[in-house]
Amino acid sequence: MRRHTMAVAAVMLCAILLTTSAQAQVALGPRAVLTLSTASYDPGLPPQASGSAKTGYAFGIQFQARIAGPIFTQIEAKYLQGGTIVDISGAVDGSGQPYSAKITAKTVYLEFPVLLKAELMHGSIRPFIIAGPSVGLLMAAKT
Repeated sequence: MRRHTMAVAAVMLCAILLTTSAQAQVALGPRAVLTLSTASYDPGLPPQASGSAKTGYAFGIQFQARIAGPIFTQIEAKYLQGGTIVDISGAVDGSGQPYSAKITAKTVYLEFPVLLKAELMHGSIRPFIIAGPSVGLLMAAKT
């Protein structure tokens, strides 16, 4: 139920933002990317273990409105997969028996970035700088 409420709230927010002044330059569009995520470990992993990236995906919608000149505000609502993989090989348990294990941790977030975007150039190639806060809601975590 909570997932559906957040998705409906995100769609409603974008709909409200689209009803802003007809004079403003606005855009609404889909967003889809592949993700690579890793984790940090505290304390670090033992010498016989290694951590690696996990591939996932993210998709959602984004709303962008020009504030002034090359400055925009960009608001997104995304479904985001993440996680990490830990591979343990050559370890020895308490009884002296060797063992190995592969542990995969998977996470799913709903993320809502509110960003400020500055375009650096105009033309067919348009680099930009983007910064701002993001709120993420953990929806699922599995190992």
